[in-house]
Order: sequence, then C-alpha cells, then structure tokens
Amino acid sequence: MELMTIFWVLFSLATVIVSLFTLLGFLGRLWWVFDLFSHFRYQYLILLIMSSLIFIIGRKYSEALISSLFVVVNLALVLPLYIGGSRKLRNVSSKEGKTRTYRVLFSNVEQKNLQSSKLSELIRSTNPDLIALVEVNQAWMDELQPEKAGYPYVHSALREDNYGVAFFSRIPFESTETCYFGDAYVPTVIVRFILDGRYLTIIDTHPPPPKSHTLSNYRNHQLEEIAEFVSGQTGDVMVLGDLNITPWSPFFQEFLRRSSLRESRNGFGLQLSWPTDRVPFLVPIDHILVSKGIIINNRRVGPNVGSDHFPVILSFSIFNPTKE
Repeated sequence: MELMTIFWVLFSLATVIVSLFTLLGFLGRLWWVFDLFSHFRYQYLILLIMSSLIFIIGRKYSEALISSLFVVVNLALVLPLYIGGSRKLRNVSSKEGKTRTYRVLFSNVEQKNLQSSKLSELIRSTNPDLIALVEVNQAWMDELQPEKAGYPYVHSALREDNYGVAFFSRIPFESTETCYFGDAYVPTVIVRFILDGRYLTIIDTHPPPPKSHTLSNYRNHQLEEIAEFVSGQTGDVMVLGDLNITPWSPFFQEFLRRSSLRESRNGFGLQLSWPTDRVPFLVPIDHILVSKGIIINNRRVGPNVGSDHFPVILSFSIFNPTKE
C-alpha cells in the first residue's frame, strides 16, 4: 500500500472518530460517559475545520462535504456564545432603569494551590464588590486575611476537601444561609442583598466532577435541586460556581430551562477556564448564570492565579424599571 493511501485511510479514520464523538455528545442522558463527549465542542470544531480543508486540498470532495456537515453541527453549538443575548441587554440605558455597575470575582482557588498571593493581587487590581470562591479551607482563609479587611461581610462553609465555599462582600448582607443540595452533601452558600431597590440572591456552589456514574448523578441532582430553588426565589438571582459541566451538556441545558437563568458568557465567547495546564483541552466549566433582571456589562476570564482554573470577572447592573 502506497504511503499516501495509508495517510488518507488513517486521516479519514481520525475524522470519523471526531465525527462520532460529535454525535455521542448528544446522548449524555443515555450514559454518563456519553455526556463527557459533549464538553469538547470547540475542539471538535477546530479539528473538523482542519479536516475539511485538508480533504479539499487533497481533492477528496465527498469526504470534505461529510466533514463540513459535522463542522456545521459543532459551529451551531459554539457560535451562540459569541452572538448571544448579553450584548443586547448591555444597551439598556440609565433612563430605562439601568443602575450602578457592580463587579463580582469568582474563582476555584484549587485547595492545594500555594500561590495565594496571585489571587490577592488579582483582588487588589480588579477591586470587585463581591468575591465568590470554592475549594476554600481554613488555610486559604488565613492566607486571604489581609484582603478580608476590605470585605467586612463574609459567609463561608469551609471544608478540608475540595468542597469548601466562601463569599466576601463590601455590601451588607440582607441574609445568609448554607444549604446542601442533592445527595453529595457538599455546601452551597446563599447570600442575599438589596441592590438599587431590587432583591438579589447569589448562590455560590461547587457540584462534584463527573468522574463516575455516581458522581455524575450527584452533580446532576445538585443542579436539579438548585434549579428548583432558584425558580422559587423572588427578585433577581445569580448562580456562580465551578459547575463541572459545559454549556453543551443536556443536563446544563435542562438546568437553564428549569431555573430560567441565562449564561452570562453569551455574547462574550467561549471564555475557557479549565484546566489551565492542558491548554488543548480547555473547556468552559466555570459559570456565572443570571436572571433576566441582571444586565451584563462585561465578562472576562482572569489571569492564572496558580489554580487549575482561571477566575471569572463579571461586571453587571440591576435593571430596575421603576428607577428614574
């Protein structure tokens, strides 16, 4: 067999495999392993674009057409993150009820991370009004003691595994509570504010990663119960967390449907956040989800703070139609 023939056979096989992964990503409800394939839409898109171009260069037009069909499938899932509704909401003027701008910083600090000074530097440089952290233990709270001076309102549920949660605020709380959604019995911090005359509930959470059938069920059940909780709240709601799920999972889409929240990254692009040390495999699993009364002014991924997750920084306003 000629060398070029071998190349085209192997290349076509690789393209078939990526195309198969594309399809398996839609079948997550059938088996937890299939759901894992839903998380790499960006990677499939890039690989299949390259594949289509190489087939065209090699005058393999039938193969190029088939590959291009799978490009379209993945593009249809990725593109809405660049053209979604957040940009439209940013055009609301102050006369229509847009209030002052607030900034929130979310970070999975990675408990074993020993570079707390990087997070402290980011806090000082971005000057957020609100800070939500996960994977926080007592050692991390001690390291952040100098920064806590600027954030007198703190509510935390610390643990010595990967599920400690902490929330820092410059704005007084109306109320706080710690809840345990789902079956994994990991804490979720809930804080409430009145901002510009509107009630705002913020939920800081960290479901288990889908490393097994059991852990996948724990994650999904936790998201289901949070969605139910959100649907029962009055006023505006924001959910922040390393949710261990990407926007393309059917379980994530179900969460958005049940909670009536929207993805804050819509209109701002992929904003890949994990894992920081394996760039080709970066996926967007760190989320800030908001209700319709929250206007997204800006959203970006922050610099590396020593964690395996990039932080997320969000600027937002509260839409208050009664404000003159």
